[in-house]
Amino acid sequence: MLEGPRSTLIARIDGRLVTPPPEFGVLPGTTQADVFEGIADLSVGTAALVREDLDRADALWLCSSTRGAVPVRELDGVAWTWDLALTARMNAVLDARED
Repeated sequence: MLEGPRSTLIARIDGRLVTPPPEFGVLPGTTQADVFEGIADLSVGTAALVREDLDRADALWLCSSTRGAVPVRELDGVAWTWDLALTARMNAVLDARED
C-alpha cells in the first residue's frame, strides 16, 4: 500500500499512526507530516504496508492539502471502522496551520 493519486495514506496499527516511507517512491506528504507533528501524544512513523497490515489496522485515513484528513469508510466493499474524534483532532491540527 502506498498512496492515493492526490493523498497520503495513514493507518493506525496497534495504536501507532504509520504511513509508507518515501524510500518506496512515494512523495513525502506535507499534510501527513503536519498531522504527525501536531498529534504529539501518539506514536507515529513510517512502515512498509501490505494488504494484511490494512486488515490489522483499526482506522485508515487519506490526507491531502485540499481535503484534510478523510477517514476511509469502506475498503473493497467492506465497511471500515473510523475514529471521528481522532479525525477531528487531525483536521484541527491542519486547520491551525499558517498559510
